[in-house]
Amino acid sequence: MISLEPYDSIEQIQSNHVYNKKVIAKLRDLSTSYASCPDLWVALGDALQLSDDDYPIEEAIECYQTALRCDDSHFAAYEELGWVSEGVYEDMPKAEEYFRLAIQHGADETAMVGLARVLAQTGRESEALQVLRECEDQSMEEVAELRREIKSGVWRQ
Repeated sequence: MISLEPYDSIEQIQSNHVYNKKVIAKLRDLSTSYASCPDLWVALGDALQLSDDDYPIEEAIECYQTALRCDDSHFAAYEELGWVSEGVYEDMPKAEEYFRLAIQHGADETAMVGLARVLAQTGRESEALQVLRECEDQSMEEVAELRREIKSGVWRQ
């Protein structure tokens, strides 16, 4: 069997949904051998955020930024920076910028939902609904739920 490292390890880690010190150590170890792999940096950033242990959010951000230094069109890194900007820092202009870059570089509905959330939170409900209408998967629960929330006024300031 052919090994496709670091992708085999990334896939195994992500499918197990376990993020602890051992997993983070494995990803850090892989990052020394595969330093130019943006998917690895995004996986490490995600693991740091989702870990049972407390890691500073700045470590995850640095991983996403490293992914972008490896590939400045890596939509997953932009998307994660969008979520951090929106959810952790509540920096809506920066979150909007990151989500738009993620979408521009090929991200799917998850980034579109993020962008729509930001637009709704900044009082641009009709624009948010338009973004949701552009989602290919209209049955996606997050799309339907956010649409209901916007229409009910949950996001009005």
